[in-house]
Amino acid sequence: MSTDRVTNGTAAKDEGDQQQQKCEQLVTLFEGMNKFFREEAIIQGSEHSSVLFGILILSAYVLVIAFGAVGNILTIFVVLRNKQMRSVRNFFILNLAMSDFFVCTVTAPTTLYTVLYVFWPFGTTLCKIAGSLQGFNIFLSTFSITAIALDRYFLVIFPTRRQCQQRLSLLFFSMIWLASVLLAAPLFLAADLRPVFQQKSCQIELNLCSEQNERWKELSLSKESYTLGVIILQYAFPLAAIAFAYSRIARRMGARRARGESGGGTAQPNTIRKDSGTASIQILAKNDGNPSEISKKHSIGLNHASSQTQNAISTNPSIISNGKAQNAAEALINQRRKSVADRHRRTNLLLVTLVAVFACAWLPLNIFHLINAFSRSLSFSVPIFALCHLVAMCSACLNPCCYAFFNQSFRQEFMSIYRKLGLIWLYRRCFFFAKLIGFCGDSPDKNCPPSIDAPHSSTKIPQTQKTELTALSVKKKLSYNFANETALLSSNSQKNGRRFSEAPTEKRKRAF
Repeated sequence: MSTDRVTNGTAAKDEGDQQQQKCEQLVTLFEGMNKFFREEAIIQGSEHSSVLFGILILSAYVLVIAFGAVGNILTIFVVLRNKQMRSVRNFFILNLAMSDFFVCTVTAPTTLYTVLYVFWPFGTTLCKIAGSLQGFNIFLSTFSITAIALDRYFLVIFPTRRQCQQRLSLLFFSMIWLASVLLAAPLFLAADLRPVFQQKSCQIELNLCSEQNERWKELSLSKESYTLGVIILQYAFPLAAIAFAYSRIARRMGARRARGESGGGTAQPNTIRKDSGTASIQILAKNDGNPSEISKKHSIGLNHASSQTQNAISTNPSIISNGKAQNAAEALINQRRKSVADRHRRTNLLLVTLVAVFACAWLPLNIFHLINAFSRSLSFSVPIFALCHLVAMCSACLNPCCYAFFNQSFRQEFMSIYRKLGLIWLYRRCFFFAKLIGFCGDSPDKNCPPSIDAPHSSTKIPQTQKTELTALSVKKKLSYNFANETALLSSNSQKNGRRFSEAPTEKRKRAF
């Protein structure tokens, strides 16, 4: 009896060991199958790829995630840290930075897992959330870029309608969130687990997380029509809107520059107005060793159309009438014109770059989805999808540079943060790269493209540039001889028996 028990116990133990060994073999087998990039793929010629390619894909994703997360978190920190930066337009950049941050920290890692591994072990709920959240972040990012472009368009083309612009900004902000949620909702409903293998005795359950055709039929919406609609709303329409807005902005800025060079517009006393780009001059002359102030207002067109400053110079008539001084003024004029032309060229280059980055980043992924949805003969290629998705993720890395680094206010805040962290060298490396590709000149604060968000913002002109601009204006706009004019005015002031500078305003105007 005892022998039978021992025999039965030994048999049961052996059977249990065999079952455990079988389960371990299955686990080992499925672990190997779960890895998409493996060496035997080269030998067997299967659809899987090699380990080396997998390492390259993993390294590229890590770089994209790291750089994108750091750049966008800095942008978010700058806006939330500084109350002066919390404007309506900067909230668009904040919204873009937040969506790109989640693209880098949620969408990219989730996609990387689905690229590296075949099976989904996290359950049905996370399968639905992962797919829809990826789509939501991408929609929010692209719609934010579109809203920024349209907001800048209304700011530049219709600069006087400020209250209407604020309402439009709030409308854009609400619409991009609502549209992102609505477009991502079908992905949540269509995503589900598809069982591949189940072994309850070994507690092995293998599932694939993907969009199911049955779910699409329940939604009365085909995957093909949804894919086509997404390509139109997420790529074609935003690209057309961005290209239209920035092309109109470039044309308007070019027209303002041309008007500034032609000297059009009227001036206010002692100011350079934002919109007209005009200035006035105070000319100081001397007569018999006693200074006499001659105040006269001349409308003088300037090339720097987005500045506002007080402009007063001391001018010696003998110097103004000197031909050599006029030749020197011409050299300064040409240098100033070249500097302004370079700034406009860099601004146009930035606008073209914004359009090109969006177009080139999202084109491969949209083409891949279009072919995958409508082609029945071609199977889903994971390596090609990974490469296309990586190119799209580069947009989230470049957006902080395009929309924040080349904005003067953000640039100053970045420099402050880098200096506190002891990373000023990193800022200089970024500026060196911007200078290398032609975005900036010799100085990151003066020669980078002016902010498109505030094209009429005031900036101070250095004293040397004031003198250059004054020399240009005096030579180009005043048709009379200053030496004779100032001598005549001084003699008139002596006839009146008092200093010309003390004359009433009405008499001073009549003297001119």
